[in-house]
Amino acid sequence: MEDNFGEAFYEVDKILNLMPKELVEKIPHSFQKIINDNKSTTYNKEIKGLENLNILKKETIVILSLIYRDFLCDKTEKEKILEKEQKIIEERYSYDKLFKKNMITYCTNNECTDLVTINKDKWYKRIISFFKNKRN
Repeated sequence: MEDNFGEAFYEVDKILNLMPKELVEKIPHSFQKIINDNKSTTYNKEIKGLENLNILKKETIVILSLIYRDFLCDKTEKEKILEKEQKIIEERYSYDKLFKKNMITYCTNNECTDLVTINKDKWYKRIISFFKNKRN
């Protein structure tokens, strides 16, 4: 995993070298130092431009998007990006998605309580499926 980030920092460094000086100057020197200190010394990839983003690692794209969001875009665009990210997080980790599918409502004396069920399968079915999955 660390090699992926070292290689990603190498790719980011190559891309920063291709960028205009005005944009690179917006990135703090401390962040540029982190990129230089953590980039891979054994990884070698030629990057001539950003025409084909498919050749970049996923981690590189994430780092570049963070650089853009935090250092290069203006305030209104940054707020839009943060709102989009917050919306995605809320959708992905919503209460309903995490818990409602396994909920059973139990009501007594006009009071209802949600109970979480972990697994509805019988114990022997789970053991059989475990061994089937191990065999494959």
